Amino acid sequence: MKEIEGSELFRPLASYRYERDVTYTTATYLELLSTYSGHIALEPSARASLFRCLEDLIGRSYGGAVTKRYLTLLRLARKED
Repeated sequence: MKEIEGSELFRPLASYRYERDVTYTTATYLELLSTYSGHIALEPSARASLFRCLEDLIGRSYGGAVTKRYLTLLRLARKED
């Protein structure tokens, strides 16, 4: 952002902030985690063990669902003529 604001190529920025909560069941949360590169890189047995532990934790402590908050920042700048 500093690069854009410090540049003479763009008009001032407009910034928007969007927050949303997404609730995942245990199954959908584990499905989501299986797309993350850090989890993909795990040895299959380590990943399976981790997911079993998470499945137990989510079921036992969180009623079978977890909620993640997502933040999206949108910054717009118009190029100077």
